[in-house]
Amino acid sequence: MSILFLTTFFRTISAPSNPKLIEGDSLFNQNKFQEAFTIYNNILEENRQFSPKMLLKMAFIKENEGDFTNTLYYLNLYYLFKADKKVLDKMMDLASDNELKGYKFTDAEFFYAFFQANLYYVFGGVLATFLFLLVLIIKNKINKRDVLIPSIFLTSFIALFFFTINFGLDSHKGIITNDNTFLMDEPSAGANLVEKVGKGHRVEILSKNDIWYEILWDKEKVYIRENNLALIN
Repeated sequence: MSILFLTTFFRTISAPSNPKLIEGDSLFNQNKFQEAFTIYNNILEENRQFSPKMLLKMAFIKENEGDFTNTLYYLNLYYLFKADKKVLDKMMDLASDNELKGYKFTDAEFFYAFFQANLYYVFGGVLATFLFLLVLIIKNKINKRDVLIPSIFLTSFIALFFFTINFGLDSHKGIITNDNTFLMDEPSAGANLVEKVGKGHRVEILSKNDIWYEILWDKEKVYIRENNLALIN
C-alpha cells in the first residue's frame, strides 16, 4: 500500500455522491438486480466513487445467481474496507461449502483490514503523536533542555509509520476465476503443468512476469495466467 493509494482512498470515500451509484441503489431497491449490478460493475471498473455497501450488494446479487467465485471476490473487497467479522465468517463458510483453498485469514490480514477500515482514526492518532513530539522538541529547545531523546522518538516514529504503510501492510491476494486453470512451474505456456485447478480458490500473489503471476499454491511457487486471476487488492 502506498501514499498514492491512501490519497485515492480518501478521495473515494469523501467525494460527493455518485449519481450512477444512486441510480444503481434505486434499481437494487426495486429488485432489478441485473440492471443494478451492471451499473455497480461499471463504477467499480472505472475506479469511480463507490461505497462498501455497494460491494455487499454485488456479493448478494452474485450469491443469488449461485456464483460463489464472484460472491467471494466482492466480499473480499468489502472486507478490505470494513474488517467485519460477519463477512469473514461468511467467506469462510462459502469456502468450506465449496472446498476452496486460501481462506484461512491470518491476524496480519485482520490488522491490514482493520487499518484500512479505520484510516481516519489511524491518521488522526499519527498526526496527534507527531504534533506532540514536535511541540515537545520545540519547547525543550526554547528552554534549552535536551532534545535528543524526543528527536530520536520522533524520527523513529516517522520511519516506522512510513515503513508500515508502504511495506509492512502490503498484502496481495487474488481469486482464481476460471475452471480448469493451469498452474505451471515456469511463466510459460510450454512449462510443466503443476496442477489443474477450479475457480474460487484464493491465492497469495508474489510477483508479475509479463502475462503471468507468480503465486503460492500449497506452499509452492507456481505461475498462473493473468486472465485467470481477479486481484483483490
